[in-house]
Amino acid sequence: MKRIAILTVLVIIGLYTYSQTAYITNRADGTVSVINVAKDTIVATIQVGTNPKGVSVSPDGNKVYITNSSSNTVSIISSLINAVSATVAVGRHPYGVAVSPDGSKVYVSNEYDNTISIINTSTNTVSATITVGTEPRGICVSPDGNKVYVANWETNTISVINTVTNSVSATIIVASYPVGISMCPDGSKLFVSNELNGMISVINTATNAISSTITVGDDPVGVSVSPDGSKVYVANELANTVNVINCATNRVSATIKVDTYPWGISVSPDGSKAYVVNNYSNTLSVINTSNNTVLHTIKVGNSPIAFGNFITPNK
Repeated sequence: MKRIAILTVLVIIGLYTYSQTAYITNRADGTVSVINVAKDTIVATIQVGTNPKGVSVSPDGNKVYITNSSSNTVSIISSLINAVSATVAVGRHPYGVAVSPDGSKVYVSNEYDNTISIINTSTNTVSATITVGTEPRGICVSPDGNKVYVANWETNTISVINTVTNSVSATIIVASYPVGISMCPDGSKLFVSNELNGMISVINTATNAISSTITVGDDPVGVSVSPDGSKVYVANELANTVNVINCATNRVSATIKVDTYPWGISVSPDGSKAYVVNNYSNTLSVINTSNNTVLHTIKVGNSPIAFGNFITPNK
């Protein structure tokens, strides 16, 4: 009987591991709401640090990294059991977070220190600290893992970090108050939301130059490129909308009304849905990407942010 019970538990754990989930940081609660992507329902609530904001999921989907801005820490969640497995001290007011493609490093933007902390995922310790521009927020890693891009909100720049030398190799000037940042799957383009200007800066990563600017809604924050690289989804905080950008033309092809103060946004790995976190409504809008309509609206915790890549990958 004991052997059957153990096998049953293992089967249940295996099934749970393969279910796709979204992790939504609730800033006012100090919690993370866990959403079953297939059913669009909350399956767990996890207590983390104070004022959680940024989210990034490891490539294998087994770990979720959460920045706790007021605790100056990163909570590491095991997605297998939906519990915090470790907490790492970083710089002051950590905001954005991104995991390297091989899962070996985690890059954290520390807004009040103007630095990036690099966490070694095998030891859960900070292995290096890099100085960037003023008030770094959004952060992403290139698909080959060779570069990290950081949006410096106060200096209107993007810092390009060489991951071999852990030093800034280039600085790109963009429009006012860059905050969100997302890259095409092939690494050729970088999309940056400029909060004050209501614009998206498109950066050619081969030349580190702006190739195009796209006008979107008021106060764009979160940005997410679809898995096939054909579309970009932008959450406009003051417009209460999501813009859909056609990557081939760099033009807005659709505008979708959502709840109040949309912030974080992520496209599901199969590209069928876009999840938008509405900060003032305490909700998550689920968009059907085939017809650009809101499928569901899910109540989460207080003041949700979910800034970054918050959905586990396909397995």
